[in-house]
This record gives sequence, C-alpha cells and structure tokens, in this order.
Amino acid sequence: MTNVPSPPGTGDTREFEEALSVFQQYLSDQVAPLILVDEAEVLTSAPANLLAAEIQNWISLQYRSAGDQTPVSDYLYHVARKIQQIRELQLLPDASFLPFLSRVIEILVQLCPEVDRPGLINDLESLRETSSLQSGPLKVDQVSALRDATNVPTSSRTGRPATPRAGTESTASLTVDQMRRLELLLRRLETLPETTLAPTEGHLSGGELNFVAAEAIVSAASSSANAGELQELLSSMKVPGLPTAPEEILRVLARRLPDWAAPAQGESAPSTKTVEAVHKMVSLAETPQAAALRFRELVKTAADEFNQGSIGRAVTLLDLAQRMLDNNEVPVGSAAHVLDQGWILLAEDRLRDYTTDRGAHPLLQRVLRFFRDFSEEELLAELETSDERDRRRLILTLLQILGEPARDRALARLKESIKSGGTLPWYFERNLIYLLREIPRPEGQDIGPEIDTLILLAQPGCPYGTIREAVMTLGQIYDPRSSKALMATVTDLENNLLGNLDLHYDPKEVLSLLDRAVGALAVFPTREPRRRAVQHALAQKPQFGNAIIRIAPMAQQNLGEDPELVKQLIETVRSKLPLKVFGKTMSSARRSSLVSGILHILGGTDTPDVRKLLGHIVKGFPREPFAGVAQKILAALGGQGPSDEDLGATMSGDLELLSLPNLLQSLADAELTGCLTLMESGGRTKGELEFLKGKITAATTDHITGMDAVYHLLEKEEPNQFVFVRHNKNRDTGSPDESYPVLSLLLEGMRRIDEFRQAQALVPDDTQYMVTDRKPTRMTDEGDGAFLRELWQKASSGVPAIQCEKEFPVDAYRIRRCFEHWLQEGALTAKVQ
Repeated sequence: MTNVPSPPGTGDTREFEEALSVFQQYLSDQVAPLILVDEAEVLTSAPANLLAAEIQNWISLQYRSAGDQTPVSDYLYHVARKIQQIRELQLLPDASFLPFLSRVIEILVQLCPEVDRPGLINDLESLRETSSLQSGPLKVDQVSALRDATNVPTSSRTGRPATPRAGTESTASLTVDQMRRLELLLRRLETLPETTLAPTEGHLSGGELNFVAAEAIVSAASSSANAGELQELLSSMKVPGLPTAPEEILRVLARRLPDWAAPAQGESAPSTKTVEAVHKMVSLAETPQAAALRFRELVKTAADEFNQGSIGRAVTLLDLAQRMLDNNEVPVGSAAHVLDQGWILLAEDRLRDYTTDRGAHPLLQRVLRFFRDFSEEELLAELETSDERDRRRLILTLLQILGEPARDRALARLKESIKSGGTLPWYFERNLIYLLREIPRPEGQDIGPEIDTLILLAQPGCPYGTIREAVMTLGQIYDPRSSKALMATVTDLENNLLGNLDLHYDPKEVLSLLDRAVGALAVFPTREPRRRAVQHALAQKPQFGNAIIRIAPMAQQNLGEDPELVKQLIETVRSKLPLKVFGKTMSSARRSSLVSGILHILGGTDTPDVRKLLGHIVKGFPREPFAGVAQKILAALGGQGPSDEDLGATMSGDLELLSLPNLLQSLADAELTGCLTLMESGGRTKGELEFLKGKITAATTDHITGMDAVYHLLEKEEPNQFVFVRHNKNRDTGSPDESYPVLSLLLEGMRRIDEFRQAQALVPDDTQYMVTDRKPTRMTDEGDGAFLRELWQKASSGVPAIQCEKEFPVDAYRIRRCFEHWLQEGALTAKVQ
C-alpha cells in the first residue's frame, strides 16, 4: 500500500460529528450533494485538522475495502472534484464556500506524498481554471477520464482508480442540470406558506405548494437511477406535509397527469416526465415484494381516478401498469390479486355513467381489458348466473363495449347450446342473441354460421324470449336466407292467429312476434320481403290487429324502384277513399286510418303518380284527417335540406365535466364541421376553433392565432364552457390544405402541458427576475432568434412571465421554458421581493 501520512490531532469532534459523517458519505457517492448542503453551515466552519482527519480516514477506508495500489493523490484529486461540484451546482453562496474550498485544497496538498505533490498541484490548478460543468456526475472511477477531457497533465501517477467502499451503491447519478433544478424547486418550497399543504383523505389539498411539491417529486423520481437514490432524494425534501409514503406520492403524481389518453390505435403518445416518474416510483422499489405492493397501489390509484370521473387519467395509469406487466417488470403472480379486483375497485355507479356516454366507450374498453374479472368469459359466466336485473343489464352493456371478442364468444356459446340440445337457460340465450345484434359484425366475416344458428333459434317452438331476439337479429341481416326464414315465420304466426296452426305462445306474444318479423321484412332492400310485408298489412284480417302499423318503417325507403308495389299501394288508397252520396262525403274511421297509414308509407317515394294522388286528396278531401298527412308529404317532397341557420347549436356544455382534450377528440371522431367557441365562467369568449370534417383549420385566443392558440388553450385550462355550432362549409376561415389532425395536435399538446407545468413550478406567474454575471445561452430547439432576444430583454428587466404571456403571440409553454432555462443555468435570479 502507498504510504499514507498519519492524521494530525483531532481534538474534540462532537460538535462536527454529524456533518463530517455526511461529508464522508458524500465522498463515497452514498449521498447526493443536496444532503451535504443541509450540513453546510457546520461543515464549512469545521477546523482544518478535523477536515484533514476525515479526509484521511476516508482514504484509509477505500484502501481497506479495495486493497489496491492506487496513488493517494488520485483520492485527493477526487475530494477536490467532489467539493468543486458543490460550487458548480451553485448550492452554497460563494461568501462561505470559497474560503472553505481554499482550506480544503491546502489540506489536500499537505496530505499528498511529496513524490506526487507537484502533479496534484498541477491538477488542482487546472481544475480551478476549467471548473468544467459536466453533464453528469464525477465519481472516483472517472478521475482519469476527467483529466483526458479537460487536458489536465497526467503527472507521474499511473495507478488504477479506486472504487467506492464494498457493499455500497452509488447514488450520485444526477446531472448538474438535474441537481440545479431540484435545488431550485426545494428553495421554492421553503418560501411557500406551510398552511397551504394539508393532507385530505390521502390526497394533498390544492394550492401552489401542492403544485410545486408534485413537480419536485416528479424531478426526483425522473432523475433517480436506483431505489436508494430515489429514497434519498425524497427523504431530503424536508417540507412539512410533503408526502413520503409511496402510495401518497403516487396519488400526487397521478393528479398531475392530464385527464386524456391517446387512442389505443394509431399514433402512440410520448411518455411524459410524469408518467416516467410514476414508473420509477414502482420499478425502483427496494425489493420485489415492495415493487409488487407499489404496483397494486398504482392500480388502486388508477381506480380512484376512474371513480372520481377522470377516466383519461385512469387509462394512462393502467396503460403504464400493463406495459410493466408485458415487460415482466412485475411478476404476474404478484399482481394476480389486484388484476381480479375490477368489480371491487371500480365503482358500479361510475361504470354505469360511462356506459351511457358513447364518447367514453373506447377508454372504458381499455379499463375493462386490464382487469381479468372483466374478461368476456368472466362477464358471460356472471351473466348466466346473476339474478339481479340491473346487474345483468350492466354486464350486457360492458360486453357490448368489449366488442368483437365478446360477440365471437356469444356466437360460440349459442352453437355449443344447439349442439348439446339447448342446455342454456332461455334468458341467457336471449342475451347472447342480443349481443350478436348490438355488437357490429367484423367486416368480411363469413355470415353463414351466424344465420344458420339464428334460423334454428327462430323456429316456432323455441322459448318466446329466444325467438323474439332471433327474429329481430335476422331482420338486421340482409341476406336471402334470413328473409326466407322471416317470411316463413310470418306465415306460421298468421296461421296460428287464424286457427290453422297450434303454437304454445299467448296471442299477445304472437302479435308481438309479428310486429318484429313484418317490420323487419318492411325495411329489406329487396322486393320480395317488402311485398310480403305489404301483403300482410293489407290482408285486413281482424285477427292480425292493426297490421298497417307494422310496415311503418317502409316510409324511410324510396319504393320507386318497385313500380308494381307502388301501384298496389296507390290503388288501395283510392279504393278506400270516402264515397260522396248526394254531395255528402261518407267516411269511416277504419278506412281513414288505413289511408293515412299507406300515405305515410309512400312519404319517401317521389314519383309523378304519388304526387298526383297526394294532390287529389288535398284538393278533393280537405276536411279529412288524411288530407293533412298528404299536405305534409307534398311539402317535404318539395323542400330542401337544412341551412346553416337550421343546423344551429349542436353541442354545448361544461368543460369541467368533459375536458377540452376529450371534447376535441370527440369532434374529430365525429368528423364534424363547425365552430367551437370556448368561454370563461362569466361568458367571455376565450377562444374559437374552426373545424372542417373533424380537422382544425383555424384557431384564435386573445392575441394568439394558429396552432399556437390551440396549445395555449390546452396549457392554461382557462375556458370552462363551450358551444359548438355546426355549419355546412368552412366559412372562408381556412382551406383543406391548412387543416390539422386533432390527434397530432393533442399528442404535441400533452407534451407541452407536461413541460409547461415543469417550468411553471420553477417560474411563478408574478415573480420578477434580474440578471447575474452569467451570460444567457440559447435553447437548442427554439429557432426564433428575434423572439428569444426580445423575451430576454423583457425577462432581464423584471417583466414577470405572466405578463410576457400576454404580450407575445406564442403559447405559454414557449415563454415559461425560456424563463426556466435561464433560471437553471444561472443567467437569471429572482429579485428579493
């Protein structure tokens, strides 16, 4: 071992024991610079002999643990570099730090063996001259690399560098920028009133302190490289009321996320700092058991957000949880318990709320797919056994939202039941058929097996509930086999009512089945089914009830392509018109009702013969009830489509219930054209966005125009009411070449929101700043030099950030991040208020 001089006399060290202990841990990369700063006042006043003894003891520990032949001068240089790092981070004022640094350098030179002393002095002088601001930390094993990077002479020392003490884990992985940012945040926290931060039911109350505290936690988590460093940084935040328990921290971070999630298909949302901070809070747990516990807390936090109405935020957290499972960061076995707790964690009332909001269905589907007890198989199993009607309705709706997989499984269960002789309860069969009808069939799927199954379930003799659902579902499948099956069913039902066929249904049930079967035939796009429906309606059999009502849906079709059917209907009307006897009109209620019904059916058919009939009725029978029907049809046939004014306001509401990102996404998904007006609570217009087929073509807010206005509205979250007025064209506010997809704007907007909040935590609205002796540098990704120069002039002269946001025609993100950049690099400092 290289000769190490004996330590000088130490005297009484009790006053400085804690500070010196932290100092030694800092030299071994066991604590971050911020921890050392807490002991700065005591440490900088420690006598030189105590500092020398502590440095000597630290060097001795390195030798004992590593057993190498590294020169003492390498360790001494490391001490100098570690202390210099404190200055680079600007963690201590020069008035107290520079005298301390000079004393340490003198001690280092005295401790260095004479043979290596010239080289150490040379290295220390070079270090003092360069004071290089590294992008990363300097550790003991980086001494040689630093000399190469800064052109420091190598001297005569050639031993390999030392390593930290055995059994310790380096926690000094933060860069200078990260440490500087964290220190600025902690200083802000210290200046804020403690009373604004108070735990409330596991969450922190709102307020500036909560906001800054959340950002400090995000910075600490996103900067940490391992579990020890994360815990160390969190422990160093000695602010009253600041959460320290992992579950509390997860809740604070969750509330910082925007309540919006990118669609599952298409572009993927970039992972923001906040999301990665949540990720590290879970993945950097000290043990696998702790990681499993934090994962469960992550899922429970997502469920809490869901239950509070923030489904976008919940989806972001569950997407992260799923990504961790997919990457094997958390064993599935450890997560199994929470994955099976969907019904327990998610409030049933909130589930019902989201099922009634079709715009929320894509996000709700992602929530359901995360939990295993919401799988198609589990939901179908509960649907079969549950005897609670409301619960069964909810399950049916959830299965609809799950979509195609639920449909496939329902069809498979029906096939299995038929094959085994009908083993399923009739009400469960009815539910399965209902799912086939309500969940859209995938494009290109072979429809044959489904029709074959439904035809078997639509046979007379099947339970009423089953045949009713099968008939309704067959009516939505426009295929020759389904129309033939329905026509056969109508014939059987008619024969039953006429007494020619015995069925086990109640007469009311038979009439109900006819309503559905005939109504389905009436809207088929082919001639034969429609003619069969008309035949039934015009049969005028008392046993059939009011049969004309069953073909009312035919009014939505243009029957002009079937002249024979139109002719039959016209002739029937003429034959049922009232007779005139001795100048008096002889009418009957039954005949009048039939005429009105047929006229309604002809309402969608614009042919000369139809118009002639309608004109004859209006002129010849003005006092009959059906004359009014004819008059309305004539007016409709001669009318035009709605004007812009007729369309009017199509949507309005509160942005506290439907967030702005979700509103924009809904308008885009619906491919609407119109103007979205955003207002403050007092009714003042805050911004306007023009849409053309779901894309934004123009935007304004206050003094900002273009897409910067969209970003500004997202970042500031000032509007809380909206009105969307639909119109037929873009009203000369833009052209298709100038349209912007909403999803791309939202993805960029979410990134800007995250970075804007980071900057806002460091740069309060009304704080004034002044210049220091450091020159400002240009942000690499801000290309507008004129903007930067003008903004620097404002910022350096004390104009607050909030005022700059009102004066520059750019979004708030660009203003704050410039202030943040200049503040972090030390070119600006806050004025003493």
